[in-house]
Amino acid sequence: MDNLIFSGTASVYVGNITIEDEIVLHMSGIPQTYTDGTQGRIYAKIAPSETADYGELYLATNVPQSAIRNLSITMKKIL
Repeated sequence: MDNLIFSGTASVYVGNITIEDEIVLHMSGIPQTYTDGTQGRIYAKIAPSETADYGELYLATNVPQSAIRNLSITMKKIL
């Protein structure tokens, strides 16, 4: 997943949430095409926590963990 940037916007509710929802991420950069024809993508969602009264952020990808050399996550509050 070299030279890719993903960005998205999500609303955050402070308190107990009861639903999960995907965060749509925009991909920009030069994707790598793998032998099965797929391109590396990251998926994100917010879902209820099983142990706390707030939501949790989940990330997933369709590439092997060994192919990820650098991952940086930046979150900013927009008012």
